[in-house]
Amino acid sequence: MKTRLLLFVFFLLVVPSFAQSSAAGSQAIASDSQRLTPFAQTLLDTEHAFIAAHERGDRQYLKNTVADDFVGVDNNGNSSGKADMLEDVEPAKPASDKQRPILYFFEVVPLNEGAAVVTYDAVRPGERPRYVHVSDTWVKQGEQWKLKFQQETPNLWSALDTD
Repeated sequence: MKTRLLLFVFFLLVVPSFAQSSAAGSQAIASDSQRLTPFAQTLLDTEHAFIAAHERGDRQYLKNTVADDFVGVDNNGNSSGKADMLEDVEPAKPASDKQRPILYFFEVVPLNEGAAVVTYDAVRPGERPRYVHVSDTWVKQGEQWKLKFQQETPNLWSALDTD
């Protein structure tokens, strides 16, 4: 019962602020960028471009951005490679036909000058589990950043979330 009460309070207080900020999500990141190093800003820009390409179903962009030896671990613990990721890309739907996920709490964890992990949280309407933490590992190959590894981890408190 306590858990349900806590979830109710969370949704009552937090979800309205997501609804207001989701339209301005990229603006919120832009205002935070003034505190970012150029390295971190480059990685955030790369991550946002990757997410946008995935949303619009741009297979060619994704094919060029994902490393050939890419490994992904989805929220069920299953692993996949580059071909699997590209196979799952769907052509873009009109904005009115699809609900966009809410993405927030972007962070860049530098590993060295040629690698970093970009993490963020996502709320995916209609999916189970719908609250996930995403970690993307980017490596610089030549002059281009490539997605090398991605892991989605469901937030434990929401794994059995019901409508």
